Amino acid sequence: MSEHSVARFEAGAAHRAPRLRAGAVATVAAVAATLLGTTAVADGPRSVQIAGALAVSALMLAVVPLAADGRASLSALVVALLSAGAASIHFAVTADHLEEWWAFGAFFAAIGVIQLVWAALVVASPSGLLIRIGMFGNAAIVALWVVTRTAGTLVGPDPTTPESVGVADSLATAFEFGVVLGGPFVAAGMASNGGTARRLAWASGGVIWLLTVVALLSVLGVAPRLIPPAR
Repeated sequence: MSEHSVARFEAGAAHRAPRLRAGAVATVAAVAATLLGTTAVADGPRSVQIAGALAVSALMLAVVPLAADGRASLSALVVALLSAGAASIHFAVTADHLEEWWAFGAFFAAIGVIQLVWAALVVASPSGLLIRIGMFGNAAIVALWVVTRTAGTLVGPDPTTPESVGVADSLATAFEFGVVLGGPFVAAGMASNGGTARRLAWASGGVIWLLTVVALLSVLGVAPRLIPPAR
């Protein structure tokens, strides 16, 4: 093998390694978030619930910096974090919706996977098509949330009864609306601004992490006097 071929192979391996790490973390995070919403955790000790919410939300959001290209813009990082936060909430409510109707559970699991994969891709190799998919897809989910809270699910065991508005679903919808609003900035290719952009990204990530933790605690029914439970 020539030196040129070896260099190309090493460069390709170095480029693939972060994506493999991000994929491994994303898989673990998705499984952990789904298990978090099961009765085994939801009915367990409060300390385990809180620790699980903190760890799962951090693990889910960690997928974004692991997948990010060094040239990822601030806007891309923020919308990716919002998408990952929404994904963690959808994974956490999958088990609960699965008990209601298998199709509901499958839908939330699928949405979680799509949002998490999109979050990784938009900071690794963004494209106009990918950004539009994220914007229109999240807009459709927001519209669906409005329908289910006003007219009902339209399908399933009780299609005409509107769903209640809770902390977890409201935060997930807010995250998705943020992706819709942020999409044009990502598409415009707004460049990062050195250390300032990195600090803003860390600050945004911290806020999104805290809000995601609150949503997961709501799903688990922890501190119901402070955080209205989703169940």
